[in-house]
Amino acid sequence: MRLVATACLLIAMGSIGAWASRPSPDPSTTAASDATRPAHRVASASLTADEILLALLPPHRIVALGAFSDDPAVSHVADRARVIAGRVRRDPESVLPLAPDALFVDPFGLLASRPLLNRLRVPLIELPPVHSFEDVERCIRLVGAAVGRERQAEGLVETMQRRLDAVARRVHGRPRPRVLLLGPGGYTAGAGTLFDEQLRRAAGHNLAVEAGLRGHARIAPERALALDPEVILYTEYRADALARPVEPRPALADDPLWAGTRAARHGRLVRVEPRELMTTSHHAVALVESLERVLHGPSAVSH
Repeated sequence: MRLVATACLLIAMGSIGAWASRPSPDPSTTAASDATRPAHRVASASLTADEILLALLPPHRIVALGAFSDDPAVSHVADRARVIAGRVRRDPESVLPLAPDALFVDPFGLLASRPLLNRLRVPLIELPPVHSFEDVERCIRLVGAAVGRERQAEGLVETMQRRLDAVARRVHGRPRPRVLLLGPGGYTAGAGTLFDEQLRRAAGHNLAVEAGLRGHARIAPERALALDPEVILYTEYRADALARPVEPRPALADDPLWAGTRAARHGRLVRVEPRELMTTSHHAVALVESLERVLHGPSAVSH
């Protein structure tokens, strides 16, 4: 894991980096789109929606994508995003000239701008929070219905499920290594997260769950060391809310704090790709396949 980012990372873009618990947005700040007619010209302030839209629509129907769509470290569509000229940033001025029929946002995306966008009658479509593959499917179907591509959306869901089923067959009966995910600031992913399901589907045991953690939360180094993980997954990716890289800290693999762990002694401090950890689109299956390779070796197949 696309794997873990700093707590401030990508809150506006809906990434896994939004690890702090927050109250739900006020529904009155989200305009309802016209459910009777598919949106033809769409814009997105959501990396999740970016990845889904580019799988469902021809480029001429997408007038803008989110700022993170261009960053290959976190985006599965960085190459394809280049053909879309517009970018939605945090200010309403980046949206209004585009005149989209619908603007996709994450649960906490563009919160400060929503009242103004509503007054200007920019239709917002809010994606649901993603804590599971069931939620991923819900996002795909929501986007597909909004743009009149229900059949294509079902195709994405079916392909994702076939890949998950293939992993399940290959890891059936395998021992489950004890795994701990560590990100910048000591964050990890416990129960009720997409990562936990991804790890379980790859036949891994999530030590953050064993430690009683829920959601995305910090784990103290002493507590992490006491768990003695067999595998430690980590990433160095850090960015601010404008998709600008910030100065990275030293890699976990170079930190002497972890040198005595079972994972370090057996060479199982594993750097994972941020884009695999952070995606909540149909590309989330890629992390399950990567974890299978990390945990269970050469029997895993590449896709």
